[in-house]
Amino acid sequence: IYEDLSPVIYDGHKLPFENKQFDTAVIIHVLHHCEDGIEVLKEAKRVAKRVVFVEDTFRNSFEWLVGAVFDSLGNFEFWWHKYRKVSEWRQILAKNRWKITFFDEWGEMGIASLYGRYCMFVIE
Repeated sequence: IYEDLSPVIYDGHKLPFENKQFDTAVIIHVLHHCEDGIEVLKEAKRVAKRVVFVEDTFRNSFEWLVGAVFDSLGNFEFWWHKYRKVSEWRQILAKNRWKITFFDEWGEMGIASLYGRYCMFVIE
């Protein structure tokens, strides 16, 4: 589609871009897989004016367990990831003084994962 588009691999700590170089960064189902997902989010926010992120979430221990099991099986990664409740995400965003311009939360049932619960934040 874009012949001049090439991937940029970074060290997992500092993105090789200038502050606010991009209008929007999109992070979908990534942060809970990172060693330090908050650091990754901070870097995305540094290089972009707006960040859209979607993450697995849970409301209770049963949802956490179901989500963790299906995520591990689906990704063939047999260790627990760092899943956060919506309230935890809100605390993190407030602590960093990021403005939430959009939020949504939903659950879905399907064949591949049977059940999943997700949240989406748009921050500026």
